[in-house]
Amino acid sequence: MQYTGKKVILVPISEKYREDIFAASTPTLVRFMSWSAPIDISETDAFIKNAMQDNLTGKTYTFNIVDLVSGQFIGTCSIHEDIPGKKEVGIWIKESSQGNGYGKDALQTLLVFAREALQLDSLLYRAAPENIGSQKLCESLGGVYIGISTLKHKTEPREMPMKDYIITL
Repeated sequence: MQYTGKKVILVPISEKYREDIFAASTPTLVRFMSWSAPIDISETDAFIKNAMQDNLTGKTYTFNIVDLVSGQFIGTCSIHEDIPGKKEVGIWIKESSQGNGYGKDALQTLLVFAREALQLDSLLYRAAPENIGSQKLCESLGGVYIGISTLKHKTEPREMPMKDYIITL
């Protein structure tokens, strides 16, 4: 099932955009993420395979973000659970598409999905303290700052400080 916003369509993650995901996952894009840029496309394939499996089981909900008009790949977004019992929203937009309102539209669309399909009333949103754009995006959607936490990096032996927000649906 896909979900349509004003600028984007959220489609369940699939191999269709594997080369786009790989190409967009640059070191500068992922510097605020809990994962490293893939060195080989097989790492992207593994991510997609795991995300598709998690979508089937309802563990997470990961979507490709696609431009409504052109059909071009824009990024990915998800609802997942890094902290047990707390559903969290995550998003990344490829660098060449940032600053065009795609992130806000994708998150607005994902929040409707969370409220209507998953019956959630709030979501955790985490942003690196240096990622001002992500913080502003969250705040523009009503996100309320609740404090600092740490996030274990998935591919490196380190923890990352994160600014935590709650978005009420």
